[in-house]
Amino acid sequence: MATGFDLSGLSGYTDEISFGLISEAVLGSTIMQNAQVRPGLTAGTTAINILKSDLQPAASACSWSAVGESIFEQVDLTIVDLQVKETYCPETLRGYWLSSQLSPAGQLEEIPFADSIAQLKVKQIKQYVETAVFSGEGAMNGLIVDVTSANGAVIQPNWGPSNSAPAAFTLANAIYQVNAIVSVIPSAVLDRPDLIIYMSYANFRTYCQALVTANYFMAYNPAQNNTGIAVQSQMVVVPGTNVVVKPFVGLGTSNRIIAGSASELIIGVGLMDDFDKLDVFYDKYNDQVKVMAKFRIGAAVAFIENWVSNDLS
Repeated sequence: MATGFDLSGLSGYTDEISFGLISEAVLGSTIMQNAQVRPGLTAGTTAINILKSDLQPAASACSWSAVGESIFEQVDLTIVDLQVKETYCPETLRGYWLSSQLSPAGQLEEIPFADSIAQLKVKQIKQYVETAVFSGEGAMNGLIVDVTSANGAVIQPNWGPSNSAPAAFTLANAIYQVNAIVSVIPSAVLDRPDLIIYMSYANFRTYCQALVTANYFMAYNPAQNNTGIAVQSQMVVVPGTNVVVKPFVGLGTSNRIIAGSASELIIGVGLMDDFDKLDVFYDKYNDQVKVMAKFRIGAAVAFIENWVSNDLS
């Protein structure tokens, strides 16, 4: 019986998981597991409402002398739209070994290893998203620009016997500098269970080596931290504290180190409509296979006065 549609010529080999792929790409980056993620945001500036309380207990008395207040504030979260668009012509593969993976049909509507290509794009978008959170993208400044002492964060104090200013990590100063950062985390958040020192992988390796050199093996336990097995789970608890040190690919080679409560790091994404997806499809009008990814990202810190920065580049 005729249905009015002949769908036999359509290629939907990745379309059914296109939303899932971009969700994995955006939400799968390490920084997303160490922040408060707000989905459903559109491009542009979104005001995030935050609540503070100025509690001022006083001696009990019969009179009514009111002190203290609840304070509503807003933090602007800049969301940027990003896209990836690529075009592939299967015909160009005929002269190479990849031709063995092509369909024998005259009209080629698929490319070999399409799923592998899509998964590779997912991994690359993960890293790109994390880099954008720290280094910025377009109108979004990124945490390196936003979380500074000039914007209200607490500056890392001088460290060590020589009272030195914040500097690039070395085996000799890494422990001193991490301890200096911990020492000025504001008392208002010291009891938080999600206090994190965010740093690059290079600085994280240096800190771990410094702990080993100093025989602080109670802090650095490769088996416990899955070091070398599960990269995203790498972390070290600063000895004698509830503060965790974690590395992030997005910081690249930067010496910037920031510390704060993960719940106060707000990352905005879309992931609520068809705008956000990774799609691989055949364009019959141009006889090409195309890859398209669109996604949104933005980051900001609430209560920046609760954060610490070494202000290095």
